[in-house]
Amino acid sequence: MSLEVIVDSNEAVMQPKIVKALKAENIPVKIKNLDAGDYFISPFIFERKTSGDFIRSIKDGALWKQLDALKSLELLTPVLLIEGSFAKALKFSKFSVKSLYGALWNVASSWKVQMVNTSNFFHTAVLFSVIYKNLTLEKEKKIYPVRIKPRAITLEEKQRAVVEGYPNIGPALAINILSHFGTIKSFVNADREELRQVPGIGEKLSEEIFEVNNSPFSEGVNKKI
Repeated sequence: MSLEVIVDSNEAVMQPKIVKALKAENIPVKIKNLDAGDYFISPFIFERKTSGDFIRSIKDGALWKQLDALKSLELLTPVLLIEGSFAKALKFSKFSVKSLYGALWNVASSWKVQMVNTSNFFHTAVLFSVIYKNLTLEKEKKIYPVRIKPRAITLEEKQRAVVEGYPNIGPALAINILSHFGTIKSFVNADREELRQVPGIGEKLSEEIFEVNNSPFSEGVNKKI
């Protein structure tokens, strides 16, 4: 199967200029729904954000969920593409420079996700064009995946996924909980006082967790905790 640039359907609607610029370079483009990311040039899966979007996604936590989705794809190399000037975005967002570079370092060091910065949508299209042409002209014939497939997750990741499904529990706190209790069973059986011994769990959160673990299930009852 020949290589092509696959663009997520929503991204194609939001950024038609990138698609148009790629087609102007005779790059084969296919529009389809992607489970994660915005652009797929096998074996690279790209999440594209403007500099302003990047800062907003740090604030609301969407960035980490998107990175987790990218990392869950088997045999693919995730890339975070940030478009535009950070200086301009910082000026209008009132976001601190330290927080910005702390997040960038976290993406690179903790998440192990490659990053690239472009100036504008046209430069983004040029980047994709260069990547496409380089991949098609590689001397060594390599077989790349032609579809996106979730990778198999480890037992540890399954355990974290269970705990992260609780209200107001993110990745860091889930690790604290599992490290403290050792097993999900011990966590589920913990009382309020035992829950509060975990760093990051206060009185309110311990009450929420205890209620989830000990309230009988009643289908159709929409009780908020």
